[in-house]
Amino acid sequence: MEEKRSKVTLANYSRSFTTDHGIFFVHSISFENSDTGEYSSKSQDQNKFVVGVEADYTIDASNPAYAAKIKPVSTFVQGGSSNGQAEPGRQASIEKQVALKIAAETVDIKNGGTDAVLAVAEKYFIWLHTTEIGITKLEIDTTDASKDKLPWP
Repeated sequence: MEEKRSKVTLANYSRSFTTDHGIFFVHSISFENSDTGEYSSKSQDQNKFVVGVEADYTIDASNPAYAAKIKPVSTFVQGGSSNGQAEPGRQASIEKQVALKIAAETVDIKNGGTDAVLAVAEKYFIWLHTTEIGITKLEIDTTDASKDKLPWP
């Protein structure tokens, strides 16, 4: 089935039916390019086809005994950018968040303060980027924590 794009001119609820998967609500759909058919939705107030709004869809008219089946085209992209590459800086941002969370959970903030948390977070962040295998001890010295220096750029 080819993907099409056209402005919706009609989107009316017409009936419902029940299957093993629950109740489906059938909507009559018409487009500006003269395509017409039915869209079955799990919601009576469907929002995939809105009158006056362009929609991407597929249409299956292979069975002439029934109205053509219209389905919306999914525009969902799984994580990252649309070209499959991670967004610049996203991985580093996640690593910084992880380091800060672990530091906040391991440092006694009442005695060490936020400077100590940031110093420990910096050690965890550096450790995340270490290529050595088998590091079993992480040396952390929080005595030189500076209020004006963040642990990463």
